[in-house]
Amino acid sequence: MGDADFIPFESTEQFTPLIAHMAARAAQEVLALREKFKSLADIYRYLVAHAAREGVPACHAAVAAALAGDSAAARMLFKRIERWPTEGLEWRTRVKSNSVALAKLLDDPVQFRLTVLAIIEGVRGRLRLPADPQCLEFMDSTAVE
Repeated sequence: MGDADFIPFESTEQFTPLIAHMAARAAQEVLALREKFKSLADIYRYLVAHAAREGVPACHAAVAAALAGDSAAARMLFKRIERWPTEGLEWRTRVKSNSVALAKLLDDPVQFRLTVLAIIEGVRGRLRLPADPQCLEFMDSTAVE
């Protein structure tokens, strides 16, 4: 059975093993992601390698590059975002605006990090997720290894 297969409801007993299976699979996925992304350097390498597209992927890679201490890569990626057309979409305009603001902070790593945290908190708030001011603190390194 695939994750997206539809099964009509018949009883709660019918779904108990399915729920247990899904929960176990989700736990395995979390452990795999934690293993894959142990450090900021791991996240940075992954995002930069997958930033072929403009916009959000490039923005995420630029932020990771800056947080990892690679300001040259961050500058290059932020420049790419400047050329990205917003097509009149508010969310694209917000990504570009955030990118411009972050690019201006590349020479001030403390303020850059605080601004990234504020953006994360804003997104978490819009998604109705609880605040997580320590979300960047799990990183075991602030420099690329």
